Amino acid sequence: MVSTQIFRNRNFLYYWTGSLFAGLGDAVFALALTWLVVESTGSAAMVGALFLTMGVPRVVLTLFAGVLVDRLQPIRGMILCEWVRVLTSGGLFVLGLLGPLPLWSLFAAAFVFGVLEAFFWPAASAVRQRLVEPEFYTQASGLLMIAMKTTVIIGPLLGGTLVALSSYRAVLAIVAAAFLAGLVLLSFVRLTFDRVELQAAKHSSYWKDLREGIVYIMKTPLILTTSLVAFLVNACSSIAPVAVPFLAASFGGGAQEFGWLNTSIGIGGTIGAVLFAVILIKRPTPRMTLIACFAEGLVFLTLGLAGQFWLALVLIALIGITDAAINVIAPSVNQSIIPPELVGRVISVMILLMSGSVPLAQALGGYLVQTIGVQQVFLLNGSLEMLIAGFAFFLPVIARYQTAKAST
Repeated sequence: MVSTQIFRNRNFLYYWTGSLFAGLGDAVFALALTWLVVESTGSAAMVGALFLTMGVPRVVLTLFAGVLVDRLQPIRGMILCEWVRVLTSGGLFVLGLLGPLPLWSLFAAAFVFGVLEAFFWPAASAVRQRLVEPEFYTQASGLLMIAMKTTVIIGPLLGGTLVALSSYRAVLAIVAAAFLAGLVLLSFVRLTFDRVELQAAKHSSYWKDLREGIVYIMKTPLILTTSLVAFLVNACSSIAPVAVPFLAASFGGGAQEFGWLNTSIGIGGTIGAVLFAVILIKRPTPRMTLIACFAEGLVFLTLGLAGQFWLALVLIALIGITDAAINVIAPSVNQSIIPPELVGRVISVMILLMSGSVPLAQALGGYLVQTIGVQQVFLLNGSLEMLIAGFAFFLPVIARYQTAKAST
């Protein structure tokens, strides 16, 4: 079913356009930061350490960030995070004017962005739940995915070219400008939040609120099960950002080839996001997510066997499509289940469960790339992801949800 009603929602359009600019800043910054570490050290283990530096604060602080999101208007939290992104990227730009960026500054920026993500994503989940009606959740997620993946296409090409030309100052200037544009557009979003709920949250115990989020997950078998499955799946798939720059190097490439691989995943993700934005799925299910995870694992495994750069580009694009499916369907299922007044704290606990494996997996991934080789890492991770998704597909709690949705 195709619907255009969502395009008459002014708040959603402001949010969506702001996501384009913020996503562009993220894409360019992530590529530049990663390649600067690769160029400075030549070490896969050091790249893994960079992702560990970003991932640890994101995982640890997310648990506490969700409660704060439920106590405040989440849109304000997102705006504050964007301000800090502008100042951090702008600070690196100023530091770059004085000479080559020292390694410590790259790790410091990664740490700051990890802290910001801990607060940003629970707030974003709470905002998105209120942007549109439940029947438009998958369509809204698809459109937001288009914005993100479009920037993943443009950002790496732009960032890779500038990094190859050693124009680090230009990269950082573009990043700061993109974050600033996203901040301005986000400030135009006007949403109504239940003042009674907000006041009650402010006067309740912080630890009681956090416990409510944990108890809700423990008493909701589907949410608990899918979160634990995501913990394992994310451990497999999250090694890709660490391995991809060395995949480019294995084909004799440099920053530009690294940029092309990132652009390819953006193209695939955009194709997948367009499908979900055009086709309205009113009843997303966990099994849809698991099928996408199994397909992603199969592509990772095949990537480990790729012997030519063009084939790697095609396979990376397919990973983009499966990633889009996972990140549109899974949040839509969660949004249809979690009560709005609990979404911040519940999502924060879920993020902790789902992504708690990521920092250590990425650090381990850097070590494995350096010791057994990048192709072997893709073979291993792809096989494990297929096994996990295939097993979870037949779990009773997943089957019961499928049956219940089919009968309504």
